Amino acid sequence: MAVTNEDPEPITVTVYKKNSDIPIMNKRGQTEVLDILQIIEEDDQGVYVVEFTNTCRYIQDFAFIIK
Repeated sequence: MAVTNEDPEPITVTVYKKNSDIPIMNKRGQTEVLDILQIIEEDDQGVYVVEFTNTCRYIQDFAFIIK
């Protein structure tokens, strides 16, 4: 997963497994996120929710890639 934000204000990226309240990845206050979430075990298969949170009061543009 790669997330880039060209604005100076950071964003937060959080990944949850569906129907779980506990995040499996939480990257706070960053303008660039490069991370790997490996889904290799049978228990890891399923639906994941990726949440992007704007940390400032104005609209920002960002780009993301999930492979």
